[in-house]
Amino acid sequence: MSMESQQAAVTYLRLLAEGEIRRASAGEEEPGERSEPGAATRWARWPNLVAAANEALELEDSLPPGELTKLVASILAKIEVVDPRSAMAIVGELDIALAVLDLDQYWSTPRPRPATWPPLGPGREGSPSPEPSTAELMLARPVAGRLPVPGEKSTVELLTYAQTAGTAEFVGFGTRVLSRRSPRSEGVDDRGHRYQLIFQHIGTQGMLWEVLLRPPPIPGHPIKWFEATSMEGGPPLRIELGPQALHADISHAPVNSRSKVEALIEAAAADILAAALMPVPAAAHSLSSVKSETIGIASVLVSFRHLNLLQASNPVLLSLLAVCDRLGARLHGEPAQQTGLNSALPHSWEAVLAERNRGDGRNAVMRLAIELPKINGARLALTALESGPGWARLHVLASGWTPPSFDLRAFSGTGEPPLSWWSQDDVGRWHTSSGGNWSRHGDQEWSGVIIFRPPLHPAAKSLTLTITGISEQLRIEFPLHWSNL
Repeated sequence: MSMESQQAAVTYLRLLAEGEIRRASAGEEEPGERSEPGAATRWARWPNLVAAANEALELEDSLPPGELTKLVASILAKIEVVDPRSAMAIVGELDIALAVLDLDQYWSTPRPRPATWPPLGPGREGSPSPEPSTAELMLARPVAGRLPVPGEKSTVELLTYAQTAGTAEFVGFGTRVLSRRSPRSEGVDDRGHRYQLIFQHIGTQGMLWEVLLRPPPIPGHPIKWFEATSMEGGPPLRIELGPQALHADISHAPVNSRSKVEALIEAAAADILAAALMPVPAAAHSLSSVKSETIGIASVLVSFRHLNLLQASNPVLLSLLAVCDRLGARLHGEPAQQTGLNSALPHSWEAVLAERNRGDGRNAVMRLAIELPKINGARLALTALESGPGWARLHVLASGWTPPSFDLRAFSGTGEPPLSWWSQDDVGRWHTSSGGNWSRHGDQEWSGVIIFRPPLHPAAKSLTLTITGISEQLRIEFPLHWSNL
């Protein structure tokens, strides 16, 4: 990225922020009218950037003050067009200016629910990613056993033990416990090291649990067995770790390199697809959900176009426009595509749309315990798969990868490094993914679920999972051996 391009992006963000401040204070002047940027006033790109900021602001005049600038700043930082520190400084100045203004009257007026874009501050998205761990440990082993949930008349049926350099956990299934958030017990391994067990139900749906070991075992010394202390005074439960990961057919191949801009646009399209598949009481609500996902997308695309980051003929952009067109959620401000929209929709996306009303998935879980090769610097282990009537949830332990956000938010579904997740069962049904519930365990070490919709076909006997990074792709095929709930 050239210095001039970085300067253009920073100037554009400042113009957006200025426009939002004037809009919030009922000012009538356009961004840049009173600005005195010195040499920038004689800069050839200045008029174009002012026009771009005005166009973006006109598209998103329903957003609360500051939200548009924060969204665009987080995206430009994520794709490394602007330095995150510069973006954070602009957003910080914007927040101070908005705090000074008297916005009580604005906020007392009914407004759309504010969008929650990827934050720029320290956290998951929009800020500099920590350096990936140098440790290569990624372990997944099948286990069996039934752990009682302390203080509850409930148990967790164990499926898999998984470990990285910084965390370790058992994954299993059981009924949800409402009375305590994180019940705890104790245990010891074959080396005499003692641990605290922390029980966590994953999300609001399904039956998957994580049982975290704290502190985690010492890297390089994987445990052979584990004994969980009985809280009722009975004998401890011994859990034997399987000797190796379960077998799966895995292929690892390079793919044509994608830019981060293309990965983000594809993620936005996947978010819109996922929004269309979300269970809602009526079709009108579904359309509303899809339209809410497009808030901000058009303004970001305006930014991409005026900063010369995206061509109108880009196939990924055409796919995004095709999805919006099919769902009646046209991206305002984007040039209408008179021809080619239907042909721009990939077959897998078309198939997902055709099956979006399915609710025939079976209630079942299965262990996976599959260790994957590294993909674009990320190490992953698949530990469990759960099937429900309208979805499937794939539990993943990750190192060197920050997963997509929990909410369905445009441009947030790729993770870092950007990864695209699709699956197809052997009956032929395709499934698109959305973000799930994630727990952070260290620098780029996470555990949680990827949610797939529509559900797996009830007659499916195997599943093929495709994970695509910027320049690499993994294809994982495994049989479906369910434990019925």
